[in-house]
Amino acid sequence: MSKSISTTNSEMVSLFNVLARAIESRAFPRTGTELNDMLKFQGKLVKAGGKLLTASGGIVTPPVDPPVTLPAVVITPAAGSFRTDLASGTAMATVSAVPAGATRTLTVAGGVAEFNADKTQIRRSSTGTLSVGSLSVTVTDTHPNATNSPRSATASLSIVAPPVTLPAISLTAAGASFQTDVAAGTLLATVSQGVPAGATRAFTAGGNVVVF
Repeated sequence: MSKSISTTNSEMVSLFNVLARAIESRAFPRTGTELNDMLKFQGKLVKAGGKLLTASGGIVTPPVDPPVTLPAVVITPAAGSFRTDLASGTAMATVSAVPAGATRTLTVAGGVAEFNADKTQIRRSSTGTLSVGSLSVTVTDTHPNATNSPRSATASLSIVAPPVTLPAISLTAAGASFQTDVAAGTLLATVSQGVPAGATRAFTAGGNVVVF
């Protein structure tokens, strides 16, 4: 693909003078200065994907890399779900190899995941917080000579809360016995544990004669 060539006014004047002498004498460059001017300009042409002018007045087209086709990016989750307290460095997914000459990037919200060294694994990073739900990760490969660049793939990773173990519940009666006419609101028993975070507490009593 051709690119624009950036030259200074002095470079253009030097080039014009060299070309003018070439047309007149059919041979150039004739001096070290002319050669240096020509080489500098040809270097810019090469970088821009242009053409080279030879000393005999001919034109040489620099070789270019053949076009390539990027293969599909394949993301394979390492497990069916991942806990919110997942340790940093833990693998979350594997990714197909980076194609030769391609550049690979990872897009994930909150910076909660990162690549390993060769970018074939997505793992938990040491930053950000995993939240319960679906985590979207996108891997993108780009290549300067690929006809289908950039090429991306997205996977959704399930994030779940870690399991919780409920503590034992112990009831302590407030007295050895209670009369049938005990006043409303009288303490009958205490519960040893408060309600665990995220839990719901209920009780069953015959006839609904007691409340929390």
